[in-house]
Amino acid sequence: MRLFLSFTPMIENSLVELWEKLLAEFSQCETVAIELLRSDDPANAGNGYCYWKMMETATEDERKQLQDLNLDQKEWKMLKMKYKCDSQLTDKLHQSLQSIQGLLQSVKDESLLRELEIALDRFLLQMKVTGQAAVEG
Repeated sequence: MRLFLSFTPMIENSLVELWEKLLAEFSQCETVAIELLRSDDPANAGNGYCYWKMMETATEDERKQLQDLNLDQKEWKMLKMKYKCDSQLTDKLHQSLQSIQGLLQSVKDESLLRELEIALDRFLLQMKVTGQAAVEG
């Protein structure tokens, strides 16, 4: 996000606030989408949100399994469901997507609106592909 903030001086003054809000929300979407993908496989999830969320709230035995990476795919999914990791991430993604949709309603430039909607569609498509319910626009 910081890289893109360096473009702020090039943005028309009337759009700077919108730019910063959209940038924050799109960055949030991207981060959460990456975490959702990372959490699919216990071998890749070791430094991700789901792993640390479970380490924080799991039983001692579950924490030991997590630390030892001694979980098969089924056990990993059961723990994720038990601690609602994916649903928390999906809820956060939905919130950001809804916020983006609200911000887009204030965009008057049709060309800019189309470009932003294309970026938003990428996240909506990813949610559908990963089996999540997409936010209706």
